[in-house]
Amino acid sequence: MPKNLLKINNHPIIDYQLSNLPAEYINSLVIILGHQGKKLKKHIDSLNLQYPVKYYDNYSFKDTNCAYSLLFSRNEMQCGFVLINCDLLFLKKNIIRLLKSKFSNTITVRNNNITKTDLQDILIADGKVSKWKLNIQNANAEIMGPLIMNDQDAKIVINYYNSLTIKEQKKLHCFSLFSNCLDNVSYYPIYINDDEWEEVDSLLDLENAENKITSNAKFLL
Repeated sequence: MPKNLLKINNHPIIDYQLSNLPAEYINSLVIILGHQGKKLKKHIDSLNLQYPVKYYDNYSFKDTNCAYSLLFSRNEMQCGFVLINCDLLFLKKNIIRLLKSKFSNTITVRNNNITKTDLQDILIADGKVSKWKLNIQNANAEIMGPLIMNDQDAKIVINYYNSLTIKEQKKLHCFSLFSNCLDNVSYYPIYINDDEWEEVDSLLDLENAENKITSNAKFLL
């Protein structure tokens, strides 16, 4: 099945995501389809959402990374966007914090002073991201998203992506796409507590997600 149809406490991940989006801020929702895309589209269409939904199909999903999928929506990206990965649980209040940030390029991060995960590292200095890579020796935070970006900087990111070879485009991760533009685009962090998010990549993550949803009513649909 598509990863975001994986059920946690009897509800698919996508339902938790959509229920935690503040509808009053949404102009449209863009979904990039890959594995079992028709199944995901059928589910979302059945929800009768109160805002327009547009779909793009990445039929090459087996051989490409997530930046390649994301750039199917480059026309919408040029107007500014919020990016949410398909396996991420989050709270509505933190999406609203992104939308209300005084900075137009903001990303949610976790403090790594207690534990380290497999997320991409960042170094935050003077309130903004100064380094962003998979492994940084002196990293003081980690990126998990979601991310919000303004229209002007979105065009910088798109132009950078378009300058790459097809082979490079197919291999690129979304967050690597953004970090590769760090010299020309500034990103600002919003810290999120570890009990307010979960990225579901493993059975242990799934168990953690179930526990968090059970213990935190704010995750509930």
